[in-house]
Amino acid sequence: MSRSRLILAFIVALLITSGLIVTANHGSAEDLIGQDSIVIDGDTEFAQMALSKGWPGNGSEGDPYIIQGYSIDAREEGSCIAISNTTVHFVISDSLLINAGPLGDDPGCGITLLNVTNGIMDNIRCIACEFAGIWINGSEATSVLNSSCRSSDMYGIMVSDSSNCTVSWSQCDDTFAGILLYGSDNCTLERNHCYDDQGAGIMIQYSNFTLVAENDLAGSGVNLGVFFSDDCLILNNTLERGETGINLMNSLNCRFEGNEMTQCSFNMVGNADGRRVETYASQEIVNCTVNGLPIRYFKNLDFGNETVPVDSGQIIVANVTSMTISGIEIGNTSVGVIVAHSSSVFIHDSSFSSSMIGIYTDRALDCMIYDCQFHDMVNGIDLFWSLDSVVTRNSCHRNSNVGIYLEGSSRIDISDNFCSENKYGVYLTNYAGHNHITRNTVLRSSEDGIYLWGSPHNEVENNTVELSRMNGISCWPLSNGNALRGNILHDNGGFGIYALSANNLIINDNDVFRSENGIVLYSSSDAQVMNNTVSHVDDGIHLFRSSNDVIGGNDMLGCSMIIDGEEMGHFNTHKMPVNNTVNGLPLVYIANQDMEGQVFRSAVGELLLANVTGLRVGPLYIQNGTAGIVMGFCDDVWITDTGLFLNQYGIFMVGCEGGGVFHCDISGNDVGVSMTKSNGSSIIASILVENQGYAISVDSSSASAFWANAFIGNNGATEEYGPDRVQVHVHESRTNWTTSGYGNHWSDWTSPDQNGDGIVDEPYIIRNDTGVKDSAPLSGMVGPPSSPSITGVGDSYVKIAWQPTNYSLWFPLDHYAVYRHEGSGGSKYIARLSPGTFSFNDTTVNDLTEYSYYILAVNEFGTSAMDWPLEVLVPSDHSCLVTGVVKDKY
Repeated sequence: MSRSRLILAFIVALLITSGLIVTANHGSAEDLIGQDSIVIDGDTEFAQMALSKGWPGNGSEGDPYIIQGYSIDAREEGSCIAISNTTVHFVISDSLLINAGPLGDDPGCGITLLNVTNGIMDNIRCIACEFAGIWINGSEATSVLNSSCRSSDMYGIMVSDSSNCTVSWSQCDDTFAGILLYGSDNCTLERNHCYDDQGAGIMIQYSNFTLVAENDLAGSGVNLGVFFSDDCLILNNTLERGETGINLMNSLNCRFEGNEMTQCSFNMVGNADGRRVETYASQEIVNCTVNGLPIRYFKNLDFGNETVPVDSGQIIVANVTSMTISGIEIGNTSVGVIVAHSSSVFIHDSSFSSSMIGIYTDRALDCMIYDCQFHDMVNGIDLFWSLDSVVTRNSCHRNSNVGIYLEGSSRIDISDNFCSENKYGVYLTNYAGHNHITRNTVLRSSEDGIYLWGSPHNEVENNTVELSRMNGISCWPLSNGNALRGNILHDNGGFGIYALSANNLIINDNDVFRSENGIVLYSSSDAQVMNNTVSHVDDGIHLFRSSNDVIGGNDMLGCSMIIDGEEMGHFNTHKMPVNNTVNGLPLVYIANQDMEGQVFRSAVGELLLANVTGLRVGPLYIQNGTAGIVMGFCDDVWITDTGLFLNQYGIFMVGCEGGGVFHCDISGNDVGVSMTKSNGSSIIASILVENQGYAISVDSSSASAFWANAFIGNNGATEEYGPDRVQVHVHESRTNWTTSGYGNHWSDWTSPDQNGDGIVDEPYIIRNDTGVKDSAPLSGMVGPPSSPSITGVGDSYVKIAWQPTNYSLWFPLDHYAVYRHEGSGGSKYIARLSPGTFSFNDTTVNDLTEYSYYILAVNEFGTSAMDWPLEVLVPSDHSCLVTGVVKDKY
């Protein structure tokens, strides 16, 4: 034992026998003396303050200063007691220290000791101190005894850059780390109690030759952590619950003896140069148990296929060749089996439950895991930078994170496994490449079924992935060159296949059914998407900000394809053979063509136009797809006389110039027309009925004109206008909704029309905040005849005349209808006149009778309003007495 430890032991024994250290009685707050914060810098200042405060002792080894019996509330302004740069001997005891907080360079502790030797803290209570209850920094031969540190934001007791210090018989609860030993060699932590600390009960970092003995640790994230600390003795500790019992990371030559772990166990990580193998294979683990069963630790041996005993609480295999683990049952622990830097280890017919990880391999080679069960864990199987191994015929059920997890592992055959109700069924990350994932069944994942992040050149083939809450298969950034073939992807809540910033993918022969979207490539270029079947999804194949993809031989039912992006290259660089189909009809893709004067009217399931000029499209009939027509960066393309029904988008336009839509029926879609970054494009004389969302959505576009259209029941619109049910949407765009004094017909805005001209007297408000409106909304689908009048009354006749109606939407004017009302009876239909007739002579009138006449314009959709009668009285002398002119309907 070193001289400093001998001196410390002598002082402790002396103080106990003299009664200066009280090991059981903390006393009550009423027995303590209120005191402001104490700050001491140097031996001289210590002596002066001891004299002024009347503290016993002279600072010598045999007669230390005694600071005792204080209650100090720092009120979050620095530490309660701060002592620095002293060599005198002192004892701080029987005190309550609360509410320390940062002040300048002081982080806020109950007690801060900086560059101190020969200090003892006994029977101290520290509560709600922001940084630490007690912080010993750059000090030597200093001890904490019989103390309690609770509810600190960071640490209960922290010893940093110190040596030969002791923490014993103390309790640290409800902190981030109960006791932290950092950069401090030859220290002792014994008989302490650390419960329910968020990060760690005891954490040893960069601290060699540490003795950790007979501590009681429970319920922390890591009960005992040993990081980059060599030659430590970990003896006879009791560890319960928590994610990890003992977490050993990059530490060498430690001895673990007599430790008892319940519902937790060892976890080991060796990932630093010179410490990868040694962290696992240089330890001594003797007489340690997990849940009452022995920990089996094997290192540096060729076992010749020897079998491990089944009565094992945990199995650790380090630098071992040829071992079989069979028939074991391990549960309620941290990691069931650790296989590190070993080869030809075979694990089969075993069961793992209620742990963090069932089997963990680190840089293992040529191992097999088969016919095992993993349930109610975090990860079932975790392969870290391992090679040439097989994972097959296992069952992974109800694990909170992943059934089978690969990080940096290559050439792993993952086949015929059954994964159900995990967060992810199979998860690859961090350059896990060249693996073969085949014939697995993955059901009811709470996130994705099969998930690849930063993992290239894997083969994912012939798997069945169903009922995932999110995606069936996902390839996230840097997962390039993966091949996804022949997978069955049904009833997943997100996308069947989703790729984000993953290039050169092969997506062939997959069956995607009843997901939100089918195959989605987001910023993923140079992909091959061939011979897939996609049905009953919103977007069959969706290319967003992607380029140079080959799309061929795909069959889409109840869905189709959509291309989106901000650049022309996102639309016009793809290659699409003619053998893609939508609802049994061809999907046609035309790119980079000047088609001035040409007309396209072939039957299609979907039409995709990219960088096309001058084309005339229609008549066509397209329904039940993702988008009926997609136009990207087209110029002067007109769509005419076309029906677009029951699609997600009737027409989807991006970056177009001029052209537009004329006399089309766009009804029953989710969105009728989506127009983004398109200038000078118009929608004219079309009918848009009962689209679930907006009839037209315009974003970042300008000089667009919309007039003579009929908007009926879109976006939930009823007969009564509501600002939350406006039928179109305009965002950051310059639009014109009225041309030559006429706007559009809106089914939720048909009155008032006091002058009977067929134009509603108040504008239709599209966006009140930006002033977007239709200034001349049309009251009906056909306008009333203009300027009706009675031109004469004679012997048994009345002559009436009018001017043509101003508008007839969608359908041409079919005829004029004349109705006559007599006395108290109803109106009688008396004449049907051709659209070119503008007068009528009624020869069936009677003398001394008052009549009212209505002239209505009629098209196939309906009639103008019967609101404006012409009234006349026929007298007996046959002179014309007109008793009324066109009456105000109010």
